[in-house]
Amino acid sequence: MNDLLNVKSEVVHKALDAFLNQMTKGELNYEGLIKMIDDFSVKKREIYKLKRELSKAKKAVPILASQMKDGKMGNYITKEVPMDILLGFGEGTLEVYKWDEPNPYVPVEDPDYIPDLEAIAAVVAGIRGDYNTWIHGPTGCGKDSAINYVGARLNMPVVNISFDADISRAELIGRDKLSEGPNGNTISELIEGLLPFALRHPCLLVLDEIDFVREDVAYVMQTTLNENKLTILEDGGRIVHRHPQCRIIATANTNGTTDERNLHVGARQQSAAFLDRFNNWFRADYMDNYQDLLSNVSGFNKTQCADANSVVKDYHTLFSNGDIRTPLSNRAIRTIADKAGYLNELGVDINEAFQQAMQSTLVARLNEYEGSRVNELINKRLAKPQPSL
Repeated sequence: MNDLLNVKSEVVHKALDAFLNQMTKGELNYEGLIKMIDDFSVKKREIYKLKRELSKAKKAVPILASQMKDGKMGNYITKEVPMDILLGFGEGTLEVYKWDEPNPYVPVEDPDYIPDLEAIAAVVAGIRGDYNTWIHGPTGCGKDSAINYVGARLNMPVVNISFDADISRAELIGRDKLSEGPNGNTISELIEGLLPFALRHPCLLVLDEIDFVREDVAYVMQTTLNENKLTILEDGGRIVHRHPQCRIIATANTNGTTDERNLHVGARQQSAAFLDRFNNWFRADYMDNYQDLLSNVSGFNKTQCADANSVVKDYHTLFSNGDIRTPLSNRAIRTIADKAGYLNELGVDINEAFQQAMQSTLVARLNEYEGSRVNELINKRLAKPQPSL
């Protein structure tokens, strides 16, 4: 630790001792100062560790008093709250929900989320205007995070239907279940799918990866989007009307028509008729600055995250220009920050910790060309060590 003050000469030590004794009336000498610096470094490391643990604890899903029964979300009341109080911007009010019991579909607010005000505004516009919203942008840029943030702030359920797994009509609408009746005969019962369940409740119905939807499933969705109701032929033609507070939000990597760089294998070109059912569009993108996110997750201060933030920005520039095809998502950036914080707890220099975290989270999954390009960025930005905490 002596090297921290660049003090090596015994003469200088004695001079500092005399100065400190005089200034503190004998209460502090050079060795005492060095011990204070060492103690501060240890405490600072402990504080950063506690910050990281607190961040993870806040994101933990709470144990719910009850789960939904009989396909119902439970009773609720709403209260109008000024938008600027809820979201920190905007005019007018939004409805906030209060449920009689904890609702498992209401998202837990992410304490590390850095609000994308434009994406949030698009979600809010869809809620207020009763519009069908389509949010598209590169992988991991925060599309779902913006929706979940609004849901958490409004205490409003978010029901997610993912279309990237080639979901079928039966999975969407419901499936027949055969069981034995009271007289020993076989009876058929429709087990309701997520779509009619969500339509019956106040919620944000998220159609995730909607540009992967099959044509026959898109036709079902097209009728729902157009007429605000769903006819279930499998259940004797039962009609499910969309709840007045149910809002539909589609998320996708493309705008439903083109994937110019062929990055999203399996994405389908959707019909003009289907796309026309959406009347509130927003193009999302990666953030301009990740210092807050890196700091929140790692426990470092923002200045200590500046070099790592430069690597992220440089990488996104290469990705946007088409020089690299592998996206660097917000999820991966969180993981890098978390690993770097842990490595620093073990005594690894901050920039070296970020380097190691980037190698195991990002570089190892790249091909040889992309890996060499990214290693150049890392070496350029993170080569200079930072003092250990």
